[in-house]
Amino acid sequence: MGEALVPGPSRHSRRSTTGAPSKSNGAAVPFGRRLVELLELRPDDLLVGLGASSSLHCLAMRELVSLRYQMVIVDPLLKRLVRLANAPSVRLVEMGALEFARHPIQWDKILLDNAVTADDGDRMDELLSLLFKRLRAGGRMIAVLSASALTPSASLRQSMEFACRVRDSGFEVIFDTVQGAPHQWNLVVGSKRASA
Repeated sequence: MGEALVPGPSRHSRRSTTGAPSKSNGAAVPFGRRLVELLELRPDDLLVGLGASSSLHCLAMRELVSLRYQMVIVDPLLKRLVRLANAPSVRLVEMGALEFARHPIQWDKILLDNAVTADDGDRMDELLSLLFKRLRAGGRMIAVLSASALTPSASLRQSMEFACRVRDSGFEVIFDTVQGAPHQWNLVVGSKRASA
């Protein structure tokens, strides 16, 4: 943990060659498939997952797209990263999302999990601004927002407010709602124009 931030070549050990989901995270695969579609994830993309609380979704994405480079998962809590210690083709970094975003590394795709998006205030605005700078032109970011703990109207309002913050950071934004395991998720997709 806490090793170099640059992803290395992917190691494809323990990966399904048929594209079939593994038994360990099969419930996460439909949601992972939607994330792959919305991110427009391609094999040559550099992908970072900020927050490890939605690790099953990250691993499902790895099963659906054979990435050339290791996926980097960043989380400040070692106990969440330890669950991924044996995951193939993943580099784990013990660090906060904001601290990580300050490193001048360019990414093609970024996934913000629910634990990261729950942060409020100026730190989130700074994080979104930095992530816009770290994303390569034409890249995409998805923020995963849990819709389970709130009423539908409160969840939608909170998600729309977050989408406005993403837009105000420079992204072009679309919104999606997905029924996942075990509940519904709102997804805010931010794209960076190819000319940016």
